Amino acid sequence: MTDKVKYIILEIAPEILVDVMFDKFAGQIPVVGIYFNAICAKNMTCRLGVLFTMLAARGEEINQEKISDSMKLIRAAFPQEGFWKFARPAFSKFESLCASFQDISKTEYNARVDRKLAEMKVADL
Repeated sequence: MTDKVKYIILEIAPEILVDVMFDKFAGQIPVVGIYFNAICAKNMTCRLGVLFTMLAARGEEINQEKISDSMKLIRAAFPQEGFWKFARPAFSKFESLCASFQDISKTEYNARVDRKLAEMKVADL
């Protein structure tokens, strides 16, 4: 694993741990546990895919300063309405979000993440 991927994983570890803990807790419920495991896996995979797409859209250099905030932005931009169904994000919304980070400087990336978080009124966690 490259140093960049290790750094990304360490930055989003709290997000991943929350997902894994909920997955393990809900997965223990008889009968519906398997269903919760599938929902949690889809959610986590979707958010990770959007994160890596956003980071790649900016360019070859990964902006390490805003990885955690980028994950908060993704969670706010693509919320799950409930625990019973995976809400697949609209492709147009995904495309719009990722395109807004395409080929921009590190400074502009930081500013856009901060601005979008403020627009969505995402509190620091």
